[in-house]
Amino acid sequence: MNTTHTIPEETNAGTQLTLTTTSDAIANGTDTNVATVRLALNVTPSPGSIINLALTGSARFNNNSQTISVTTGAQGTATAHFTNTVNETVSLRATYLGHIAYANSYFRAVPEYSSPSLTANIITNNAQANGNSQNIVEFIFRNQQTGAVVANHPLSISTNGQANYPPIITTNNQGIATLQISSNVVGNISVTAKSQTPPGQSVSIGLNFSSQYPILLGTRTLSLHGFIGTQTLLTGYELVRDHFYTIELDRSPSQIFNCTSNCSFSESEATLGCYFFDPNVTLLKNDLSEIILRASVNGRRAYSQRYYSFNNITQTVVSVWDNGPI
Repeated sequence: MNTTHTIPEETNAGTQLTLTTTSDAIANGTDTNVATVRLALNVTPSPGSIINLALTGSARFNNNSQTISVTTGAQGTATAHFTNTVNETVSLRATYLGHIAYANSYFRAVPEYSSPSLTANIITNNAQANGNSQNIVEFIFRNQQTGAVVANHPLSISTNGQANYPPIITTNNQGIATLQISSNVVGNISVTAKSQTPPGQSVSIGLNFSSQYPILLGTRTLSLHGFIGTQTLLTGYELVRDHFYTIELDRSPSQIFNCTSNCSFSESEATLGCYFFDPNVTLLKNDLSEIILRASVNGRRAYSQRYYSFNNITQTVVSVWDNGPI
């Protein structure tokens, strides 16, 4: 907060010369304190008068000198701005035709956070969205002018998505504040850390929470030959309605052929809770060694109009993956 120091010179022959200054500017070479001089002759403001000002210490006027001349305006006043790079109190002197006035002005030290640099490093990303696995980010807070890290500095945390995280984290002796964040929602979120001290430097970074899928349900070696239905490959697995499933077969296109059967299913089979799959199954690979299916009805067994022709194969490794909800 600025303060005012006033030391008027003694009145002499009706001339009053007054010098006032502000204080508390930051000694960063940019922020300024202000000197104001007022000249009156027999109590009447004296415009157009030239007054010389001088500084002590390391302060400089805006002409980069420790002296400057100013001309009073209509109200008999004139101002001059001055900066400093040293935390100190300086003295100012105003002179006019042998009349002198003095004042002091104070420059405060550059705070650690006056030129902040806040950066972020991702330590862990793509954690599973299960509410327990965590993504980890380190935020580093520095004084940009000196490069020194700032310890014990609080940062507020916010996101644009659903996540579990502490609202405030604090930098350690290395200027690092570590954020551990989890979520139950799959997808990308933006995380923002913001200094709680003016000027409120902030930085944002993107994180991803991945599905806990795919889950390998099992791998089996089956004796397959001829036309084999999808239900045979999925036998024995507990399937979940509206999940995608991947079937991986360790055979080449020359050994496996894709066919569509004209088979139909009765209502009694459906009421028993059988699995039915879309006959227009999505092929993930051109060689048909991997396919993906959509379960549409809960049950114990799997049926499909999608069949495969295994050409003279006796042993085939079949892996089944649950890729999670649609």
